[in-house]
Parts: sequence; C-alpha cells; structure tokens
Amino acid sequence: MKNIEIRRWDNGEVIVCGKYESVKDCLEKNINANLRFADLRFANLSESNLSGSNLRESNLSGSDLSWSNLSGSNLSESNLSESNLSESNLSGSNLSESDLRGSDLRESNLSGSNLSESDLSWSDLRGSNLSGSNLRESNLSGSDLSWSNLSGSNLSGSNLSSIKYKEPLFLPDLYSIKILPKTTKLIYWKYLTNGKTPYQNATYEVGKIYRFDNCNSNESESCGEGGNIATLTWCLKDNLMANEFLQVEFQVKDIVAIPYATDGKFRVKKFKVLKQFTRKEVLKLLNNAMKKETK
Repeated sequence: MKNIEIRRWDNGEVIVCGKYESVKDCLEKNINANLRFADLRFANLSESNLSGSNLRESNLSGSDLSWSNLSGSNLSESNLSESNLSESNLSGSNLSESDLRGSDLRESNLSGSNLSESDLSWSDLRGSNLSGSNLRESNLSGSDLSWSNLSGSNLSGSNLSSIKYKEPLFLPDLYSIKILPKTTKLIYWKYLTNGKTPYQNATYEVGKIYRFDNCNSNESESCGEGGNIATLTWCLKDNLMANEFLQVEFQVKDIVAIPYATDGKFRVKKFKVLKQFTRKEVLKLLNNAMKKETK
C-alpha cells in the first residue's frame, strides 16, 4: 500500500487521497466520487472497472485504458488524446466534445455512446463497434475506420475527409500559385505550441506584419530560412496536439521559394498575421469548405 493522490489538472487541488495499491485501485474504490478535472495523464489503468464513473473534463492523455470497462461513464470534454483504449468497453458513455486525437480504439465497444462534437482525428478505430452512436459534428479526418461497425450511427455533419487519403509528395497546384499576378493576396497558415513556433521558438502577434531578411530561395531544399508557412492540412498533420493556428496573408511577389517536392510548406519574405484559431475552429473551417465544394 502507498499514499496515492489524485489532483485536478487545472489547479492542483486534491480530489482523492489515501492508501491504495495503485492509481487504478484508488479510482475503482472511489468510483462514485466526483472525479471531474482529474489529472490522470499517462496513468496505467489497463483492465480497470470504471463503469458509471464521472470523469468529465479530466486529462487522460497518454493513459493506458486498454481492456477497461468505462460503460456508462461521463467523459465529456475530457482529453483522451494519444490514449490506449483498445478493446475497452465504452458503450453508453458520454464522450461529447472529448479529445480523442491519435487514440487507439481498436476493437473497442462504442455502441450507443455520445461522440457528438468529439475529435477522433487520426485515431485508430479498426474493428470497433460504433453502432447506434451519436457522431454529430464529430471530426474523423484521417482516422482509420477499417472493419468498423457504423450501422445505426448518426454521421450527420461529421467530417470524414482524408480517411484513406494521402497527400501526394508533389503538389503542382501549390507550386502554380507563383504564376498568379504579383499583387494577388493569398492566405495560408502557421501553427504554434505554447505561443511559439515549434522549430524556431518565434512568437507572432495578430495584426502585425513580419519581414524576413535572410531567406533561402533554393527550391531544392524543403526547409530553410525565411517566413515558413504552409497549407492548413500540413499544419494539422505536422503536430496532432497543436491548438494554436495563425492565418497569415501575403502577396505572390513575397514568395521566396516553393520547394519542388513540397508536402505543403513553403517560404515567403513577408506576411501579416490576420487571426488566430483553435484546432476545433480550423477543423470546422475545413468541414464547411468541403461542404461548399460538394454542392
């Protein structure tokens, strides 16, 4: 037995404490407690029985919940990104507005669950049972749905883009923007992590114009100095956890290099930051754009 504490992820306040064999043992023995906001990141909860538990708005990112019973549980607005939920029982659970990006849901039972407005992008749903589940306005872009059972599911408003789609290595349409009139204004994207760019740790503010003096114009090099920007899909794929996306504007004459083998990223010498979006907001933008294209 050892002293186990479960704290809130937002303010560190203790929710449950006492002598238990493990975090799993602690949760199972406090199944009827209000465990909202629980910080359970990277916890080993494999084969646990958490049926009917209240884990709303909890952080379970990276946790191991394989073979667990979470049926009838409240996991709404929780962070389950990169978690292992393979062969778990989530039937009848509330997962609305939850973050399941990159999670392993292979052969899980999600029948009758509420997944409305949840983010299942890049999750693995092979062999899962989604019968009778509510997927209203959920995001499934990039997910592997092979062998999944979608009978009786509500897919109205769901984003099913890129399920079996791989962007080609060479994007001729992107390269061709260089032949547009020099003063044509274009809008592309950058993403941030904790307010900074992931590779140079640079910061940007909405409304400001940024200029780059030392720019690599060699289009044989995919990465180089300059104002690196990309398509929105590139930003979403490059970091599955990023939640800060900048919309930037520039003119064709500001393009320095679009690498020949670009996968969506290129360089400019100047851009203006127009607006900042969350991941949920940009996914809705993509979803709306696709709806317009199919009309």
